[in-house]
Amino acid sequence: MQQVDEERVLLLKAVSLCKSLQDEVTVLMKDVKEFINEEDQAPLFVEPHLFKQYTIVRQCDLESIKSEVMKMKDFIPNILTPSLSILPQLTQTEKELVSLRQQADTLAVEKNNVEQKAEGYLVDYEQEKQENFELKCSLNEVKDQLQQQVNYCSSLGCVCGTMLWRTSQNEDCIQNLLSGSRVNDFLQLVSATLHSYLSTYNSDLPSESSQESQFVISLCGTVTNIAASAYGREYLSSCPEGQELLKNMCSVLATAPLSQGCAKIKSLILMLLYNISINQKGLTLLRSEPDLLRILMWLAKEDVCSTVSLYCLQLVQSLILEPLTPALMQQVMESVTPELLQEFASSKSEEFKQVACELMVDIQRLQ
Repeated sequence: MQQVDEERVLLLKAVSLCKSLQDEVTVLMKDVKEFINEEDQAPLFVEPHLFKQYTIVRQCDLESIKSEVMKMKDFIPNILTPSLSILPQLTQTEKELVSLRQQADTLAVEKNNVEQKAEGYLVDYEQEKQENFELKCSLNEVKDQLQQQVNYCSSLGCVCGTMLWRTSQNEDCIQNLLSGSRVNDFLQLVSATLHSYLSTYNSDLPSESSQESQFVISLCGTVTNIAASAYGREYLSSCPEGQELLKNMCSVLATAPLSQGCAKIKSLILMLLYNISINQKGLTLLRSEPDLLRILMWLAKEDVCSTVSLYCLQLVQSLILEPLTPALMQQVMESVTPELLQEFASSKSEEFKQVACELMVDIQRLQ
């Protein structure tokens, strides 16, 4: 836009200069013609007072002036014509310049509006940034408090669970525990805690020495001790909460990771189920689980803990001691195969080998 203004000023100066030059030449030519005419008509003798009005010029100089005037007359149009031809373009340029100035004014107004909005947005951004910072600080504080509460609850649960586990080792205390009004809530708590623990950590379980693991292990140990008494086995096999807990324990054996970190929990669950199988109602309940035999034989072969494998075979042995129904007999034949038992019988563990051999004899007896 600045370049257009400069070109416009230069063109106007050139046009003005050319017009002035043309006017001067025109006047000069007029004076020359008048002088020539007057010279032709002048008397031979001029009065002295007339010399003040005229200048005497030699004929050669006059011819030179006439020649220069003719040249300028021919040359001036050549100068003026290009400049004059630019005048329409200059007019159009002036219109465009006015339009551009209007657009520039509009853009300037819009720019001011945008700048004002930007300043407002910047203020809002700084306010939100400060609010977010304060919220983040509050959130971190709440997280710290929550972590402290989690640690406290874990520690409290671990201590209480361990004390309850030790208390349940006394058979006289078991009946007192089961006679309370919140025992069913306790059984539901054990089931929910075990499920939440395995779902949360999945295959990356914490070490058995952690407070979370100690809490879950103490709950499983308490239920196992309850099932070690006749009254406790009867109670767990009869009440709906106990039956639901036993079913969840069976499913845990199938979903728990094959790692050393879960060996203690699986060992306690297998001991619990073994104790339940001593009760007739409990045996019937365990036999109703369609995949239990297959899961136990799979664990006996694949688990990394030899104790878990031994407890699996002992539980299988307990499940098939009583007379079997045809359907259960079919499950035994499909799951407890002679090839697998033969493999177990060649184990290095003497106790595991002995149970495998006894199981082979029991299977042959059933056939």
